[in-house]
Amino acid sequence: MKIGLTIAVNPELDKEWSFHQPLGIGYISSYLRKYSPHVSEIVIERDLERLIAAKPDIVGIGCVSYAYSIARQYAQRVKEALGCPVWLGGPHITSLVESLTRDFDLAVIGEGEQCATELVEAYASTGMKPTAGDLAKIQGIAFWDNGGMVRTEDRELLYDMDVFPIPDRHLMDGKWGDNKTYPTIMTSRGCPYKCTFCATIVQWGRKFRGHSAEYVCAEIEHLRNTYDCENVLFYDDLFIANKKRFKEIVLALEERGLLSGISTRCFVRVNLMDDEMCDLLARMNCNILYTGFESNSAPILQELGKTGVKPEHNQKMIDYCRKYGFEAASCFIIGSPSERREDILATYQFICENADTLQGCVVTPLMVCPGTQVWRWAVERGLCSVDNLAGVVIEPEDFDEDYFMRNRYIFLNKHLDREEFLNLLKIGRSIAAMVNNWSAVRWAEKERQAAQKPIDISARIREIKAKIADLKVS
Repeated sequence: MKIGLTIAVNPELDKEWSFHQPLGIGYISSYLRKYSPHVSEIVIERDLERLIAAKPDIVGIGCVSYAYSIARQYAQRVKEALGCPVWLGGPHITSLVESLTRDFDLAVIGEGEQCATELVEAYASTGMKPTAGDLAKIQGIAFWDNGGMVRTEDRELLYDMDVFPIPDRHLMDGKWGDNKTYPTIMTSRGCPYKCTFCATIVQWGRKFRGHSAEYVCAEIEHLRNTYDCENVLFYDDLFIANKKRFKEIVLALEERGLLSGISTRCFVRVNLMDDEMCDLLARMNCNILYTGFESNSAPILQELGKTGVKPEHNQKMIDYCRKYGFEAASCFIIGSPSERREDILATYQFICENADTLQGCVVTPLMVCPGTQVWRWAVERGLCSVDNLAGVVIEPEDFDEDYFMRNRYIFLNKHLDREEFLNLLKIGRSIAAMVNNWSAVRWAEKERQAAQKPIDISARIREIKAKIADLKVS
């Protein structure tokens, strides 16, 4: 059986995917290849027409909420061209399974590796025609039967993360990212926090689950041996969530010499930072820490569910970066329900005062994602629902420079009108552009200085000394 996998992305946003490989479908692929004897070939394609040309027997599509309409278009095209089963997975349908349309044969809810393997078995053992009874035995799916949707019981998460083979990056080479220059790795799933705007816990759960240090070392070694990579981005939602585990990983990587000659980047949380954590990050050759500052207003941080985070933690994070030589790639959210002009300006002042340490800066409106507290706020106010996803699902024709500020954008703020908010957003974007330009200049200067460093001739000297010693012996 040939399986085809892809990710649906709004064409206007597709450039954002050129940098990072979609490791989710890479894990699905490697798990199927290891545990499903009925899978003869797996094709992963970014371009839908190339995927169709490969003529898979089953197509799996992943998507986030804003791209759901694109996923539906993909499914319709696959049905038209191949007439084969189409499965949908990913954050959107996991968060809002009620939105499943008949464009898809079924939805995989939550973690998909085991589920996909059992589905392949069901299709293979029934000549590609599993009955409703066959599908009902599989946990964590939704499918159509007799005109209605059937949702099976939830599937328990896997806590032994080492059962997952490393993702099939080779099937994505040349389609997403560059594994030599900037490969990504995910060493954990789940987040112990519950920010009001984030849907990651719907997909992965709140309990933090991680690969062992031995597994992480093996994957880093694979990346280095296969791609001779220069950098590694740890793409975990919160890589440092468990300090004990993080320390074990750093020690194991050091012992095996896997940190020599590479730099790393990872996602952190400001209130988890201390000198010990920074020392570990420095030993990992981290140069950029991805940080969701979100706001520099105490009431807004609380409204966003940033448990344990206060403005002083934000500044302390910057101080640690200056002390240890890190830079912070940062995200800021404006437009929370109770946010006032002075809250937004306090955030902008924080950005400007610390621009010398910010590697990258994004200022974005508060977006509504299904499965989050923000979604529930919007539903309670009658601004969206499973039958009204305008502003949640972005149609291709809706995208322009200020698409989120059009009438279809779900605006939750109680104190600012749209025009004032748009002006503040434009100011934030201008500040972010300034920060990013400054960062680009700093990094260009670092590269220039690195290129002018004296050549290390110690190895050559040792070689000459050895030859001299040989001459003396003879």
